[in-house]
Amino acid sequence: MSSVRLARSEPEVLAYEASERYGYPAGFLARYFEKLRYSFGPRERAGLYTFLEMARDVGELDHVPELRFVPQATTARSR
Repeated sequence: MSSVRLARSEPEVLAYEASERYGYPAGFLARYFEKLRYSFGPRERAGLYTFLEMARDVGELDHVPELRFVPQATTARSR
């Protein structure tokens, strides 16, 4: 995930470039990018499930689908 490493090593550059591109204030984007997480653990799964329940409750989904995940591949870095 070289893009994540780059963004974390130069957060000001990322915020400035995104500000120019999308029109949001760079300070706002810097705070937004600080809060982003790239993992998908139990907390994130619970949040997704809650979102799906809410979508069902307002009629955007007929039912909440079963959540199934592919096991993470083991790489030399993650060992």
